[in-house]
Amino acid sequence: MIFSRCPAAPFRERPLRLRRKTVAVEDNAGVIRESDDVITARLISLGAVMESSAFMEYTLRNAFCSLVGSKYAAIVAGGQPVGWLIDQCRALTEAHRDMPKQHREAIKAALDRCRAANERRNHLVHGVKTASRAGGGARGTVRSRNSTTRTPAVQAWTSDTIREAARELLQADLALSGAMENAVSPKLMIIGDALGPE
Repeated sequence: MIFSRCPAAPFRERPLRLRRKTVAVEDNAGVIRESDDVITARLISLGAVMESSAFMEYTLRNAFCSLVGSKYAAIVAGGQPVGWLIDQCRALTEAHRDMPKQHREAIKAALDRCRAANERRNHLVHGVKTASRAGGGARGTVRSRNSTTRTPAVQAWTSDTIREAARELLQADLALSGAMENAVSPKLMIIGDALGPE
């Protein structure tokens, strides 16, 4: 049995609607539930992050396969984490001395954007969530600043900042795709899909 200082409030399963607007409702634990509009906006934004992340991962796999130059590279790339794909693509790009330097630099710059966007995505998706004082349905993500400090950094995530993370993922994906197509060819960028029909 859980003991509390105040009696449990009656639980309302659905938020109150006043004049066709959703308002926050306090549940029986004294926690205020956000309005449906705020929750829906956050979920839509999170969906955009997941979709953009999947597109970027697909582009990274194809970049890896085209830099290796074999359709069998898809077997190696399959199931690898994004960080691994970025590291391998960078190493392969540096090893391609036959590729003009400006193309190698463009690919490496695009890979840096992919890494930064993926790190932001990971903080959002895998960070510990906490209530935020930022308002507007923001959630805070707690992460340690480094291993020597005990004070965690808290980053507020609103629907707008979540959508911004999705945009960064998409822009990084487009930058890598463009850099790779300029360096190799659009046909070689889909070499990773070659095993599908076989």
